[in-house]
Amino acid sequence: MNPFEQDNFAKHLGIELLDHGSGWAKARLAIGPRHHNALGVVHNGAIYALTVWTMAVAANTEAPVSVGIQANITYLETITEGTLTAHARAVSTRPKISAYRVEVSDDHSRLIATLQGLTFTKSTDRTGS
Repeated sequence: MNPFEQDNFAKHLGIELLDHGSGWAKARLAIGPRHHNALGVVHNGAIYALTVWTMAVAANTEAPVSVGIQANITYLETITEGTLTAHARAVSTRPKISAYRVEVSDDHSRLIATLQGLTFTKSTDRTGS
């Protein structure tokens, strides 16, 4: 079991890990009324949470403890119903800083959002460097 499957916030939102491997992950979010904003479309915060969580899973397949330090998301389409699927993959992995790209699509393979993010790999030695 991946420890991220025990993430309380992801569980609260309904994010489900579909698959993961070395430097990549795939997750989905079945859209419900709790994901809508005041305009009746999926809240950007729900999409953002899906992308950064999927990136975190991908990053932690490579390192024992890797944390997000930067994320830049672009919202391309609005969505009101269905399922969002996020695919995260490592673009560049280094000993301390790694780069990831996440793409979110809907049930019709429309690209809903993209995210580029960086993670920092924390050392497991006592110096913390």
